[in-house]
Amino acid sequence: MRLPLLLALAAFSASADPSPAAWVAPFKGKTGASVRAQVAERVCAAATCVEKSRAAKADYTVQGNVTSDKKKHRVTLEVTPKGKKKPTWRKTVGVTADGKQLSEPDKVLAGLLGAMGLDPGLRRPDNAPAAAPASTGTPPEEQRRRERVFAPLDLGGGEAARASQAASPDASTPPALESAGVRTPARTEVAAAPRTHAPWVEVQAGTDVLTRQFSYSELQIANLRGFRALAIAMPSVQAQVRPFGSSTGWLSRLRVEGGFATSVGLRSSISSRTVTYPSSVTRVDGGLRADVLGTAGAPGLGVEAFAGYRLQSFAVGKASDDTVLEGLVDISYSAVRAGVAGRWGFGRVSAFAELAGLPLLGTGALQATYFPRTSGFGVEGMLGADVALMPWLGLRVAGQATHFGTSFTTAETDRYIARGASDLYAGATAALRASF
Repeated sequence: MRLPLLLALAAFSASADPSPAAWVAPFKGKTGASVRAQVAERVCAAATCVEKSRAAKADYTVQGNVTSDKKKHRVTLEVTPKGKKKPTWRKTVGVTADGKQLSEPDKVLAGLLGAMGLDPGLRRPDNAPAAAPASTGTPPEEQRRRERVFAPLDLGGGEAARASQAASPDASTPPALESAGVRTPARTEVAAAPRTHAPWVEVQAGTDVLTRQFSYSELQIANLRGFRALAIAMPSVQAQVRPFGSSTGWLSRLRVEGGFATSVGLRSSISSRTVTYPSSVTRVDGGLRADVLGTAGAPGLGVEAFAGYRLQSFAVGKASDDTVLEGLVDISYSAVRAGVAGRWGFGRVSAFAELAGLPLLGTGALQATYFPRTSGFGVEGMLGADVALMPWLGLRVAGQATHFGTSFTTAETDRYIARGASDLYAGATAALRASF
């Protein structure tokens, strides 16, 4: 008689669970998986959690989005009842400094469970310690006999059952019932959260304001001119794409980058003439960049290595009267660009420095027309800071300098004779940076 009674009680217990069904959706944000795990643990202790395939049938859907402004982490939690398009409960709360745990879990989760119609102080019967039976006047011997009968019906709440489930997380039937041939449905089915990764795309748009100082050293005949400009405005755009961001190996650290800048409103003149000559400065970059230490945008110390190609040119055109500015040479530097960059993130601010070498491959008309035997090298440095305005938007302010040094090999019979030339661009840049 005991086995049929046991089966009947098991079926009644499995069908009489009054707790609502809940779907804890994957949380957004870099640390969303950790915060979701904390929320899911408490929700699934009070409600019947379902997997993604049964999310449409859940009585409540719990969602979250972890955001960070590099100083504080926050999570926005939402509870949406079945049949509703908008959440009926929404709250933005603080997260610990590492972004992985709620700052005030008891208070926050009490409000979340209350929105689901659950008493925050209670747990589902199969997740709570067994309560002492109420006194009904039953003789002690009869009470002990009933306890022996009902003891195997602890659907996961007893210490023995919990220990068994810890050893076998996929098990859904307590050993006592399984030995009797009874299978009960799984109580908690929480789907894995999505994998987080660094930004796939970063875009920067701003303006460089530069000075330029170009001069020759040991020029034998005054048939060439130097150049000086105090303020060259150059709107610029840059982009970085992480093509293997979903990978788990070193390829996930690799980025493809490119940039373009050109001057606006630049004109050249000499003191002996009133006419001006339209001029331009253009810079084009392309290459690869890799995270050697840390991840781009993450707090703490980070180191990057990069290599690519640089094309930087200066050109002057004809004046309105169709005259040309004699002796001012068009120069087009082509160079390999390789170097390292370091950064230190703290709060909403990240300081950075970058140093690159630019061995010259050619100098355009300077080499083709004036000094055929030319060699040279360039150096570039940048120092600045990024300030987070929003989780996906930041402001960059930096100082920069680029110097190209060239040396010439000439003969006494050459028309143009000089030892070399120095070309310095220096100034500052301000830009907005967006990451996705």
